Amino acid sequence: MDAYTPTLAALLIILAIVFVRQNKCKSAPLLIITQAEGEKSSTPGSELVTFRVRFLQIYSLAIASDWLQGSFTYSLYRNTHQITETTIASLFITGFLSAGIGAFFAGTFADKFGRKRACLSYCFLYAVSCLLILSPNLRLLFIGRVLSGLGTTTLFTAFEAWMIAECNRLGFGDDDGILNSIFGTMSVLNGFIAIACGLVSQVLVKVASSEKAPFMASIFCLVPAAFLISTSWALTEACLDHVRPRILTVTFVTTFLEGSMYIMVFSWAGLIISAEEASNNSATPPFGIVFASFMSSMTLGSYVFRNMTRNGNHSLQASSHAIQVALSFAASGLLITVMLQRAIFRVLALCLFELALGIYFPAVAYVKGVLVPEEHRAKIYGAMRVPLNAFVMFVLSKVEDRYPPLLIITEADASRENRLVVCSGLLLIGIVLTAQYMHPLDV
Repeated sequence: MDAYTPTLAALLIILAIVFVRQNKCKSAPLLIITQAEGEKSSTPGSELVTFRVRFLQIYSLAIASDWLQGSFTYSLYRNTHQITETTIASLFITGFLSAGIGAFFAGTFADKFGRKRACLSYCFLYAVSCLLILSPNLRLLFIGRVLSGLGTTTLFTAFEAWMIAECNRLGFGDDDGILNSIFGTMSVLNGFIAIACGLVSQVLVKVASSEKAPFMASIFCLVPAAFLISTSWALTEACLDHVRPRILTVTFVTTFLEGSMYIMVFSWAGLIISAEEASNNSATPPFGIVFASFMSSMTLGSYVFRNMTRNGNHSLQASSHAIQVALSFAASGLLITVMLQRAIFRVLALCLFELALGIYFPAVAYVKGVLVPEEHRAKIYGAMRVPLNAFVMFVLSKVEDRYPPLLIITEADASRENRLVVCSGLLLIGIVLTAQYMHPLDV
């Protein structure tokens, strides 16, 4: 038996223990249909339940369509379509360039024409991109990456903007406990869905004997998501001087940490493959199992965040502290990955990085939800992703296939390690910025 499956099993056992302990006093999992810890007893329970269920069921389908592709995108390009490392990097760069350019317009589109319509556009763009990635035609693959980039920008701006606006419209926005608990629930739910998607994609690839299967499954998530958005969501439309330095700080942190995440997305499969090949193991690693391990770690991080903000501690101060912890863990995980050469150790180090992401996402979502003005929310959320995509494009543009055959494994791995070292340094800068500008948020 390989070392990846026991690693996943151990993480799932830990996650199950944490899940049971966190929810043993609650009648329903994930706080989807129960009163969240820290909420006011005067909250109209049935209306809140309806709001949560309506949003979270669609969010689950939308995010599942994205996670289903996470395990095998790189492998599909490399193994099925037989594309070189440089061309794969160009495809990823195209996606980030599209997302960066789209960020200028996605927020404006959502604020002007409605967040509901923007979410529907995500379903359409992502479904078409899933169809195009199945083709071996390089031109169609690049078009698919363009559409995927536009869809990704919409996914991470419009859905959250709709939820916050609808929460405010229904009168829940003034309760920090409600908003923070929804973000925490989104993060935990996101983690469980990602774990399931990693395992499902592994099974689909094995059953269908094709790495294209997860992308077809993604479309089957997008169709009901679009239907539910059309039929059950409302059309929720939508002095910065004292907030601007803090928004800029959040933007820098987002660029550093989420940029590192996307660099890791591009690099992790290659890091594991090269480590296995260096150990004279020619078998293809079980990418679905590894991906599920990453997502298990991210879900554990979500529980860490919930523990940090329990007992009514839903302040900006607590969330900014959580972001600092996440940046520290993420930088450590990337550096340990560089230091260790065995594949399973690299997987464990990257699991630490994913744990950091689980802490980071609900924390930064809460901070943005409080700091960003409602009337410009989608536009600012989109603008915050511009430097993120520019950073990722710049780093990936340095990927080259210029090594002789005998050196391609070690040299390419050294290039990946250098990228992780750069990301670690930027994360350390993010810690300094957070301490300087976000720590006194409640003062």
